[in-house]
Amino acid sequence: MTAFNLPGQLVITLLAVGGCSTAAAQTAPDSHGFVGVKGGMNYEQAEDALAGTAVAGGLFGGFRLGREWAVEVELWVPASIRDSAGGPTHRDILLSFSAVRMLGADGARPYLVAGLSLANTQNEFTTCLADRSPAPSPGPPVPAIVDCSEPDVRERRREHFNGTATYVVGGVGLDLPLWRRLRLVPEIRVHVAFTSVIVRPAVGVMVNF
Repeated sequence: MTAFNLPGQLVITLLAVGGCSTAAAQTAPDSHGFVGVKGGMNYEQAEDALAGTAVAGGLFGGFRLGREWAVEVELWVPASIRDSAGGPTHRDILLSFSAVRMLGADGARPYLVAGLSLANTQNEFTTCLADRSPAPSPGPPVPAIVDCSEPDVRERRREHFNGTATYVVGGVGLDLPLWRRLRLVPEIRVHVAFTSVIVRPAVGVMVNF
């Protein structure tokens, strides 16, 4: 396939998916709720030089308030990322409560998401100890926290620190009917806090009930 044939093939593929989605939507019964699973990537950046990318997955479910609105609860669990120093690890497990606004009438329907996320922030790092004489006066060495690259490190401790944070979340997606109650939902969501931003492209599979 040449580069000149690629756009035409892409259009044909999208038309075929759209046609299948419309046919599936016409045979799908009305639903009052939904559940699903999703997987994707987690891009996070914060002002303390924290930046990284990790794979992630999640569960979600909710109830429909008519054909245009729904409320949703989502759990998103990423793998840990390392900070700029390469040693400590970090991740934010997100529990989100959102309103979903469906657009369009039938077939492939775009949607908008807005809500709040509660984050369980998990950090893991190494503390290194070495014996140092107290300054400025000489005396017997006492344990002191030092850089882990120091040659006289005598003990390494793996420390854990957990906290909480609140994010505002917004996003866009596409609800693609596959077969009766089964949906494919590609989307992208962005979580914003005072000192951190998380960007999440993902693809999910959803079942209406």
